[in-house]
Amino acid sequence: MAALALMMGTMMTSCLGDSETTSTYDGGVIATVRQYMGTVYLYGDDGTTYYPTNSEFIRITSNDNQTSYPERVEIYFKYADATQDANATTRQITIVAARQVLTKDLCNMPDTIQTRVPLRELTYAYSSRGYITTYFSFYYENGGYAFDLYPESTQGDEVTMRLVQSYGKDQTYGQNYYIYHSFRQPSFEELQMQLEERGLEPLVPVQDSVYVRVVGWGMNGQDVEPQDKSFSRFRISAFN
Repeated sequence: MAALALMMGTMMTSCLGDSETTSTYDGGVIATVRQYMGTVYLYGDDGTTYYPTNSEFIRITSNDNQTSYPERVEIYFKYADATQDANATTRQITIVAARQVLTKDLCNMPDTIQTRVPLRELTYAYSSRGYITTYFSFYYENGGYAFDLYPESTQGDEVTMRLVQSYGKDQTYGQNYYIYHSFRQPSFEELQMQLEERGLEPLVPVQDSVYVRVVGWGMNGQDVEPQDKSFSRFRISAFN
């Protein structure tokens, strides 16, 4: 299994002059990066579409010097328009800090995961814009890291998904590092097929939706969940 370098989670920052603002940023959001006819925009998980004046800020460069945009980003920004409407669905912004959000598909072969490193904390998880996004912490030491999310069990209208660190050093010390990680959310039909392939009972929607409960794998195999378990339990549509 390929490891993901933690450098992908390094926060990039931009300096603003004192004449521009007395506040570091106006807001922050997790967003999907999209392009249309040469225009880069950010499809925010908060329901707003953002048009950055400095989209080059979030470009990444590969080892062979090829540039591209990441699929998902965590950004902090200053508003660059004069909109006063609190309900506006589009905004122009200037990005002042950003980092790539690791993104991958759900794991459909969890039996192949050979390493399980305990997570320290799962703060919350949610579904938005076709992604299941988790925010958690783990013990960081230099090296590669990878994380996976997969359906573990079902009961009625609820599926429990297990979040595991599937590559890295098995340790209980080091820097406590927090990151966002997104997983592409399959359609409900695709999810049902995955459950069937794994020998799990199919989900039975209630009011056209089902619950997803995300649980981390912790020390000694214990569950890692927020103190308020509703922070990692949410509904998704059965018609997506």
